[in-house]
Parts: sequence; C-alpha cells; structure tokens
Amino acid sequence: MSMLDQDTSRRIVKRICSERIVTRHICPPVPSKAFDWEATRESYEPGWPIGHGPTEQAAIDNLIEQEAV
Repeated sequence: MSMLDQDTSRRIVKRICSERIVTRHICPPVPSKAFDWEATRESYEPGWPIGHGPTEQAAIDNLIEQEAV
C-alpha cells in the first residue's frame, strides 16, 4: 500500500470511529441470544463492521474491537 493509500485509510477510519454508534435490539429467530443486539456507526455502509452481542454493551464492544483491527 502506498503512503497516500495509508493516509487516506487512516482518515477514513478516524472519521468512521468518531461517528456515533447506533444500536438495535433485533432478537433474530435463533435459539442463541448471542446476536440479540447489533451495533453500527451512524452512517453505516455495506461492508463496514457490525458488532453483535447478547447485550447492547457487548455489541458495542464487539464493534469497537472490529474497528481496532
């Protein structure tokens, strides 16, 4: 990756991570409660990370972990 690409990627990640996190209680029809909550960034676009978890906070934590990679 060129230096320009790295700089552009950093700016995009910084902008995404500074946006508000939006959560939804979705309760999908599966026996596990591991995916009851979903967390995304306010301007979510397909392909961006989506956090999942059994609680709202777990979904937020999962989203933040994915963004840190």
